[in-house]
Amino acid sequence: MLLAGAGAGAGIGAGALAGGLLAGSWSPRSLDASAQWLWWLGFGAGGARVGMLPRAV
Repeated sequence: MLLAGAGAGAGIGAGALAGGLLAGSWSPRSLDASAQWLWWLGFGAGGARVGMLPRAV
């Protein structure tokens, strides 16, 4: 149950970010250099998590 809630929360966050990116009202390039570094690190980690999920099942 906890895992399903975490997945739902991640989906809502990803949807909000995708909406901002598609609307052009927000971009990770608008962040400071250190925050942008953390953004791309988290983005890569999230992508790796999605890529590893089928292997875990």
